[in-house]
Amino acid sequence: PGLGYNYVDFQLELMEKPFPVSDGSFAYAKVRDWDGELVVRKKRMVFVKDTPPELAVRNLKGGDCVRALGIPRLNLALVSWRARNSTARPDVLGWNLPYEIIVVGVYASECQKD
Repeated sequence: PGLGYNYVDFQLELMEKPFPVSDGSFAYAKVRDWDGELVVRKKRMVFVKDTPPELAVRNLKGGDCVRALGIPRLNLALVSWRARNSTARPDVLGWNLPYEIIVVGVYASECQKD
């Protein structure tokens, strides 16, 4: 049997203004559940250039919050770095899984905080 869809529905509270890159933008954010409970203190969010989610957050700043839909993905650059540096720093292999969230939808700018 399949595992279902790999989407997460959450409140995204920006920690900073999104910073542009060639194919979109990135921003660190707090992740909250629908009741405003803090789930993750700091997670990198990915916005694909000129998509509705990227346009919705382009001019927001730290502290602003939106309701979002996202797809988690592994940060393969960080996985590669850990593999290359594991001999000198074996502790890197015990760190949490390095993932980020690709934001594919933004619902509203109203959020509930605890």
